[in-house]
Formats: sequence, C-alpha cells, structure tokens
Amino acid sequence: MRVLVVDASSQDREQASRYLQSAGHEITLASDAKIALAAIDRQAPEVVVLDSQVVGMSAVQLIQRLRQKEQSTRAYVVLVSAKPCTSELTACIAAGADDYMRKPLQRDELVIRVGALERIRGWAAKVFGASGEPCVDLSAGSQISRLEAWQHVDRSISKDIGELLGRSLIPASSDNALAGCVIGASMPLTLASEQTEVRLTVGIDQPSIVKLGELCLGDPAATEEAVRDVLREFANTAGGAFMRAAAAEGVTLTCGIPTDLSTGAFAVNRPTARQQFIVGPRDGSLHVTFEVDIVAKALRRVNVAQLTEGMVLAHDLHSETGALLVPGGTRLTSSQIERMTRVVNARVTFDVAEAA
Repeated sequence: MRVLVVDASSQDREQASRYLQSAGHEITLASDAKIALAAIDRQAPEVVVLDSQVVGMSAVQLIQRLRQKEQSTRAYVVLVSAKPCTSELTACIAAGADDYMRKPLQRDELVIRVGALERIRGWAAKVFGASGEPCVDLSAGSQISRLEAWQHVDRSISKDIGELLGRSLIPASSDNALAGCVIGASMPLTLASEQTEVRLTVGIDQPSIVKLGELCLGDPAATEEAVRDVLREFANTAGGAFMRAAAAEGVTLTCGIPTDLSTGAFAVNRPTARQQFIVGPRDGSLHVTFEVDIVAKALRRVNVAQLTEGMVLAHDLHSETGALLVPGGTRLTSSQIERMTRVVNARVTFDVAEAA
C-alpha cells in the first residue's frame, strides 16, 4: 500500500519507513504539513501515519484538509504521539483519524495498525460486492420506516389534499391502490445520507378525471393535460405534507420534481416498505390513490466537474479552511454548481444521489 509518513523527527520518519518498507509498503516521507499536502496532491496515499505534533498546522487541521482532498480512495489515518492527550486524541478522531498508537514506534504494532486497511477492504468487498458497485443493505429497515410520519402518512396527506380541494377527505387502505389508475404523477423525496428515497405516487381512474376537472378546474370536460397539472400539484402537496411530518422527527428529506405517469408506469421495483391508500370524500364521488414506497438510492462519487443540476449532496461540503460551503441534503442548482467550481479543488470528490 501507499503510505505517507508525516513526522518532524527525521529519526522517527526513517524508523517508520524501515518498518513499513520491510512489510512491503511503498513509503513517502514528509517533515511538515506543507510537504505532506503537496505529496497528497501528487498521489493520494492509502494510509497516513501522522505525528500529532506536525509542523505547519495542527494535526486536526491537517486531517481536515486530507479529508477534503480525498479522491476515490479514503486514506486511513493512524495518529502517533509521544505525549498523548485525551482532548487532542478526541479532536483528531472527530476530524477523521481512524487509529492511534504511542511513540516510540514498535515495528509489529505499526505494521498491524497500518495493515488494518486491508481488513476494512475485505469487509467492504462483502458489503459492496466484487464488482465494486454500491449495494445498500436495508435489512435492518430504513430510519424512515420507523417514523410516526411514515406510520400516519395517509392522515397527513389526506388532510393537506383535502385543504387543497376545500373539502374533507377520508383515507382508506388498499392492497393495490394504483391498479385502476390511468394517469398520475410521481414525486421523489431523497434522504441521501441514508441512501434512501421515498417515492410518492398519486393516480386517478377514468371517472375521477371528470370529477377532478369539475372540482379543481370548474370544468368536467377539462383536458387530460390540465388534470395532469392538478395531479402534479397533488404530488407536490403530498410530498410537502410528508416532509414536514418527517422534519418534526428530525429527518430532513430533499424534494425532487414531480413527473407524469401513465397506465403501466406506476410500479416501483423492490420497495423495502410500502403504504397504499385511497383518499376521497364520504360520498365516494372521487378516488385519489396514493402509493408511498421506500426504495434504495445508491450514491455516486463525483468531482465538481461531474456535478449536474438536481443531484443531492449526501454530506456537508466544507472549504479547505473548514467553512461550510453546502449543507448535506442540498438539491444542487446550476448556480450552486457554478459557485462550487470556483472554490472547490477539481480533485475533491463527494457522494451524491443522482438527480431524480
């Protein structure tokens, strides 16, 4: 593996180099933070052995800079210190250090701790698969499916749709709510940090097209396109109802753009959880059907040049000085991307959910 040793002591650098080279690693040495950052820019290390008393900036600052410069490989950071301090160690781990050991360095311990990355890679191969393609294990259930907002999604949506229509609506559960629908709309709500998407679908049957045109547009002969506009607004309204309820429980979802659906386009593959219900007035004159699915939403790692409008940032993006540039969960606009290209190093990569 490629190992960067950062230490102001030439004796300690050479000692670490000998120990690690004897174990078959490729070693780069740096005596201060400036040299270390230049080495990282040339070729990202797989492991960094970092002395806590690094020259040029604090160990915490260097770790933060390292994390911001990461490309496709996340460097494994082993912090070393001759005079360990609990507050210093805590701050370094919070900044992104992965392991810690005391000086003077012992060969066997150093080789074992640096070699921990290979064990992590073995674990990752089981999670992500041999192809390297992201896989999402939601066997334990999504955080979303444990929310009160999820359990009572039919109530919040029927309430807000009822207010939009100006009449009281009652939700009723259904095992196959969208079976008779001929037109509809779909709205994605993304929780990128959990690699999860809530796919909210609304649809109506043929008789309800006429009734919806009458109620919302004052025209029972309204065109199908006009009714589709209403359904997209229903999807927006329903999405907003669920987002507010989830936010009240501390879960912030990112809203996508509603899209039209037609007959045969309503199914979502392999949801991990599903709610199906019909919303309508007591007299049964209108049936608005809803299906709310929780589905896996794998992330993609990109650099700033690969960003496109609509992508959702999975984690907070910070500048090299540690300032927050874009909060995690942001659905990127073209203007945000333009600003990011001016201030973010082209080598920096980050995880995003694809545009919905």
